[in-house]
Amino acid sequence: MQAFKCYEKAADLGHVKATTKLGHLYYSGVNKQSFSYGYNDYVIAPDRQLALKKYIRAGRKGDSEAYNCAGLLIENTNPIDAVDFYKKAIAIDPKNTNAMFNMALLYYCTMEEKEWHKEAIELMNKAANMGNVKAR
Repeated sequence: MQAFKCYEKAADLGHVKATTKLGHLYYSGVNKQSFSYGYNDYVIAPDRQLALKKYIRAGRKGDSEAYNCAGLLIENTNPIDAVDFYKKAIAIDPKNTNAMFNMALLYYCTMEEKEWHKEAIELMNKAANMGNVKAR
C-alpha cells in the first residue's frame, strides 16, 4: 500500500512513469496477497476505467508504453480507438515493437479485408526485425 501511495504522490507531481504504473495497479488492483498470503481481498479494487484514464494521461505526456496499454485495454470493445492508441505509441517511440505487435494482431484478427492482413504482416515483420521475440 505504501508503494501505491508513493506512485500516486509522484503522479500528482507530474511524474509520467508513476502515472503509467498507477494505471497498471488500477488495472489489476492491489490485493492483500501483496502484503500477506490472503487471496481476493483487495486493498485497491481493479478499476479499468481509472486505469484507462491514467494511461491516457501518461500517454499525453509522452509515454509510449502508456498508449500501448490503453490500446490493449480497449481493443476488444473499441478496436478503432485501440488502433489510434497504438499509432500514438509508435509516433512517440518508433521503436515500440510491442505497440507494433499489438496493432498487427488487432489488424489480422479483426479486419477481414486482405489489405489489413498485408499491413498486419508488414508490422509483424518490422517488429520481429527490430527484436520483438513474440513477433517471430
